[in-house]
Amino acid sequence: MNPSVHELWQAVESAPSNNIILLPNNKNIVSAASQMHSLTSKKVKVIPTRNIPQGIAALLAFDYEKNLEKNARTMEQAASKVRTIEITRAGRPTSVKNLKIRKGQFIAILDDEELIARGKDDRDYQGGASDQR
Repeated sequence: MNPSVHELWQAVESAPSNNIILLPNNKNIVSAASQMHSLTSKKVKVIPTRNIPQGIAALLAFDYEKNLEKNARTMEQAASKVRTIEITRAGRPTSVKNLKIRKGQFIAILDDEELIARGKDDRDYQGGASDQR
């Protein structure tokens, strides 16, 4: 479940620092997190991470020796270089880029946005580990 603006505000207010960096790690939370700078007297920077791998890259770029502004720029640059592929099953039948997708068929999505591959057929994978194709 996504946190509300109020829940994010409570977290910011309870943080012991006046300099806050938020990593939403979910594209649905970025807009709520972006409202924090107008709701608090603390300095808040939002790194618009859309998934956990981007959040990890941003965290690895954090440097205790840098100020808030420099860290935010460095962390955003690090997160922007991350590409992710999600393998899932289609929740409904659809057609994307002239590819017909059936409900339950395996699909690969690049960066939470672009369908880049599909499985042959959902029936091809019902056999589990014994399927050698």
